[in-house]
Amino acid sequence: CTSPLSSMAVTAMLGLQGLAMGIAAIACFGGSFTNGIVFKRLKLGGSGNIIGVMLEPLTQADIVTANPIPIFGSNFIGGGLAGIAAAYFGIINNAPGTASPIPGLLAPFAFNEPLVVVKTLILAALGGITGGLVGSFIYQFKQKPSKISVNKLDNRSLKEQPIVN
Repeated sequence: CTSPLSSMAVTAMLGLQGLAMGIAAIACFGGSFTNGIVFKRLKLGGSGNIIGVMLEPLTQADIVTANPIPIFGSNFIGGGLAGIAAAYFGIINNAPGTASPIPGLLAPFAFNEPLVVVKTLILAALGGITGGLVGSFIYQFKQKPSKISVNKLDNRSLKEQPIVN
């Protein structure tokens, strides 16, 4: 769910439904916890960036593409563990295009028993947190994350700003 290509768009174009869409939706929900932990522990932006990547990863595409290995590697673990939880509980999702953290949280309630969905979401969050902790632990020693300006205008003084009349 952190790729520059929208998971929602891909699953909608494929018309994904059933267990496959359930796994995709829950994996995106769990992956949001992975993203938050990786961003926090590797210091990839401020609190606004952390919240942004957890709610909708594409809002932080510039940071994600500047640091693909630690983010995608961690998401492989976190999203994988979350997807395993969805497969174990047989989460069905017949709403194509809901592979994103918020829709991935909500849509399964329409097609499954609420208690089963809550159990799955708890395990998915734990899987995402585990993926974030493991991934950020591995990559904090490998190399320093690429730092990019959170605000592109931070690098220029006010005198260099173009004046609009």
